[in-house]
Amino acid sequence: MGNSQGSDIIVTVKTGDRKGSGTNANVWFVAKDEQGNASDEIKLNQFFEPNFERGKKDVFQLAKSKFATLTSPVDRIEIWRDYTGLTSTWFLESVILEDPDYNVLYTFPVFRWIRPSYRYVIHQYDTSLPQDDVSSEQREVELEETRRAYKLSTADTTLPIQAAQVPDDEAFPENYKRCSVVELIETRAQQLKKDEWASLQDVVGIYASEEFYIPKCQLFWQEDWCFGYQRLNGVNPTLIKLCSDIPKKLAVTDGMIKPFLEGQSVKTALKNNKLFICDLEMLKDLVIPSEELTICAPIALFYLDKRDTLVPIAIQLFQQPNGENPVFLPSDDQYTWLLAKMWYNNAEANHHLAVTYIGTACLLTESVCLSMHRHLSISHPLYKMLAPYFTNIIAANSDIMQNLLSDEGVVDRVTTIGARGVKKLIGKSLESWRFNVNSCLPEDLVKRGVSDIRVLPNYNYRDDGMLLYYAIQNYVLKYTMVYYADSDSIQNDTELQNWLKEMATSKEDGGMGIEGLPGNGSVCKPEQLQDLVTSIIFTCTAQQAAVGGAMYDTYGFPPNYPLKLSGAPPADKTPREESDVLAALQTDTSWNEGVALAQVLSETVNKGILGDGDSFYLYDPRAAEIHSRFVAELDEIGKVIRDRNSSRDHSYHYLVPCTI
Repeated sequence: MGNSQGSDIIVTVKTGDRKGSGTNANVWFVAKDEQGNASDEIKLNQFFEPNFERGKKDVFQLAKSKFATLTSPVDRIEIWRDYTGLTSTWFLESVILEDPDYNVLYTFPVFRWIRPSYRYVIHQYDTSLPQDDVSSEQREVELEETRRAYKLSTADTTLPIQAAQVPDDEAFPENYKRCSVVELIETRAQQLKKDEWASLQDVVGIYASEEFYIPKCQLFWQEDWCFGYQRLNGVNPTLIKLCSDIPKKLAVTDGMIKPFLEGQSVKTALKNNKLFICDLEMLKDLVIPSEELTICAPIALFYLDKRDTLVPIAIQLFQQPNGENPVFLPSDDQYTWLLAKMWYNNAEANHHLAVTYIGTACLLTESVCLSMHRHLSISHPLYKMLAPYFTNIIAANSDIMQNLLSDEGVVDRVTTIGARGVKKLIGKSLESWRFNVNSCLPEDLVKRGVSDIRVLPNYNYRDDGMLLYYAIQNYVLKYTMVYYADSDSIQNDTELQNWLKEMATSKEDGGMGIEGLPGNGSVCKPEQLQDLVTSIIFTCTAQQAAVGGAMYDTYGFPPNYPLKLSGAPPADKTPREESDVLAALQTDTSWNEGVALAQVLSETVNKGILGDGDSFYLYDPRAAEIHSRFVAELDEIGKVIRDRNSSRDHSYHYLVPCTI
């Protein structure tokens, strides 16, 4: 570039595509080489042409003489603007310098709001740890501004910490969101048929609109194998545990369940790892909004039969056995047993919506996202890796909390526990939630005793999830090794340590109150850092897809996974009739909103981000190459999962990478 002769230098400036990002201000820039030599101060302007409009690229051809003082490759640019014009705010996405004579490109990702009269220094690829950044003062100023924008709300410390308000940079794009989640649900609900049901078969008639397909579960929902299958591959696949000893509170006897153990004794079945359990004790004593409704706190016992099919063999609907809380068995009357399964599913559906989906997949993810923005500079390599996975999470959660969980809102209408019950249940779940287990798939599986495919086959959530977890782990390992040479570089990363510290600090002391973080919030080893980042990415992508993407297929047929049931659960084994099942289902017209809720929420998690949009900030060629290999590995995993699905009795498509 030092030669004043030859082709012009081409400078391409990309203005961001967000509200208010364009500017009429005057803009200047300077290029500096590795020796610190500076080019002329150059005003970027195309006469008689609009410059720096929202979402547009501006290309400037600049005389090479303006760069004659540069004697080595360009290392950084300085760019600034004034107050000129009615719209002087400016969100600058990137600047690219091209020297056609040498076929050289210099890339400067910016992704910043450029405030007036401040000279921003942007290094090539803009990726560095804080201890290595020569522009540390600018970096800290930007973080202080970000912390002012990403303020924390402490209105309810029983819930995960959220943003006090949605920062401007986190608002939904204008072309993305037209109405609130509630408006969308209410509109969809109106397209479902509302006739009374004379039989269970009539329920299929609700899908009168092309907006809704009939969920496959409607064909099998009464079958015991379907009930067992949903514990493994439904929306709540993290409850099932290996049963090593039947708890005393579950009032089963050997004689009661031995007929379902294919000739084995209970002792032998336990020894052979054939019994599994789901315990929703968390719902015990939960106060619900209506005295006319009931929420169970059930325990269900399952047996893995000789065909490797998981089937229920006992259901107790409340925690403490007594004369009005019998253990229901497959040998009971057909509709009595069916009602026991429905009341169990009603409890699990409320647990799933509150704890698994809203509490963990949404709100806890926001806590991590908020703290990352507050403490990691946009120049930080971990920010560039993680930020795309948090797209829209703050705005979406604000919509959920303000609209979906409002008093007398959709959740109040369609669930047994209501909005207050949802919040209460989230708070109870946080008492035992630990990052190093609940966000780490391998640890969670081991804790529940279900990590071994020989112990629990046909657990597609586990098998496909582990493929993705290890691929993400490998990606994180290679990526972090580029920027962290050793443990010292991790310990000296003040932004990383401040991020971890805020996440680990109690809510009462101004932190996020997340327990079980690696190093208790002070990471010093590479493997701790890798575990942290792997679990975050997995939770934001694969886990959300597993617990959210399946919602319509599970909730979409009301008898299968009812969010709300009418009356009281069976308190004895008196034979029931189909009319009793219909009476429990027909609470009011809230079931149509429940179906619409499931459809809308399941749609929002299938956006194709993993391996697709997550290279947005990765301009560093080293990182881009690692990401390309990650994408290739995900493609191979997609082929493996599709092959698996071709031989499975029922396909499991929620973790195919291209849909996550």
